[in-house]
Amino acid sequence: LLSFYDQRKHTGILRTLMIRQSFNKKGGMIMFISTTPFDTDGLTEICNQIYPGFSVLTAINDGMSDASGIKDVRVLCGVGTMQEAIILDGNKEIIFEISPQSFFQTNTKTANLMYQKVRNKVAEIKPKILYDFYGGAGSFSLTNADLIGKSFCVECVPEAVENGKKNAKLNNINNVEFYCQTTEDYLTEHKIEAENSLIILDPARAGVHPKACKKLADCGVKNILYISCNPKTLAENLEVLTQNYTVKSAVCFDFFPNTKHIETFVELVLK
Repeated sequence: LLSFYDQRKHTGILRTLMIRQSFNKKGGMIMFISTTPFDTDGLTEICNQIYPGFSVLTAINDGMSDASGIKDVRVLCGVGTMQEAIILDGNKEIIFEISPQSFFQTNTKTANLMYQKVRNKVAEIKPKILYDFYGGAGSFSLTNADLIGKSFCVECVPEAVENGKKNAKLNNINNVEFYCQTTEDYLTEHKIEAENSLIILDPARAGVHPKACKKLADCGVKNILYISCNPKTLAENLEVLTQNYTVKSAVCFDFFPNTKHIETFVELVLK
């Protein structure tokens, strides 16, 4: 038996049990995140009895915060990744290979609705260039690649960027460039092409970085699509963005039924 981690006392071993399952593909992964290494004898057998065919992994988080990140990832069985698919326009399948540290929407059925909604907007706007900020494993870039000339996918998590590159090859997509850096650093180092461009923002709960938000408000791109998982930081960011943009529409998606959390998709247009 493993002792549970007490966040107040910072004692115990088992910190997090992560289970990710694919719904449009087969399999999934189970990861045990602990404060120190532990005896894993018999662990894969037990896991495979409950979840046959799943990868089983361990990782260490010995920091003071759950958000400190993980290290020393070990694959005990399986390939260490999983595949999921988004189905677009009724039959177009985009496959994603996902690593333990890559973000991907946990509610695949609702994610499919949201990605289709975003795709419909991209088809309506018809941009030549897509700037996909906080792009993760390239989900928005890849699900819209056939509608655009080129996409620049910016993400600061190296594992997610590597997944994105693999996903592009997996789907035979060659018009997406991946950048492993923060959105604010990218905006400092690169000039945004305002003409015939579209920006998609999909930040974590902390929202768009203040420096990036100010630069985006002044970038001159006609259309911004903002996908938010935190209404509070969305409101804070919109206060800055609406200095130069108007909110054209907002749609909510219930990714987490029976909780207070929602995902919000906001369309902004340059004034």
